[in-house]
Amino acid sequence: MLNRIVLATALVLMALASAACARLKTDVDPETVTDAESLAEYLRESHVQLLDHGPFISPTMSVPGYEYTPTSGGALQVFKYPTDGDALTDVTLLDKNRDARNSPHLYRKKDLVVIYFGDDPRMEAALLRVFGSRIA
Repeated sequence: MLNRIVLATALVLMALASAACARLKTDVDPETVTDAESLAEYLRESHVQLLDHGPFISPTMSVPGYEYTPTSGGALQVFKYPTDGDALTDVTLLDKNRDARNSPHLYRKKDLVVIYFGDDPRMEAALLRVFGSRIA
């Protein structure tokens, strides 16, 4: 009798854990992320809340970007380039001049570059799903 109770309890706990994990998944495919707007939508679907600050000019990047503040803290900057080569050029220059001790996380996927200042594990996991590994 005790074995049945233990087994039933274990099955209920497994079902609850499975349901909780399913809720954290997003219906948005990471492959559909192609610009700042689709990235913001993907992050929100991944349970990362953002405040949109809109366009801004970065002194270190050759194109205007979009800036967001995750509610968990930090900052997220997104840059869309005309070509993959233009994005690679900026990333190479940015990576070359970085201070490894207090560097933001840097991601690139084709012509999209993201700089994330923060340490929210949900944000980092969502960015890894979209961009693969981070550059630095």
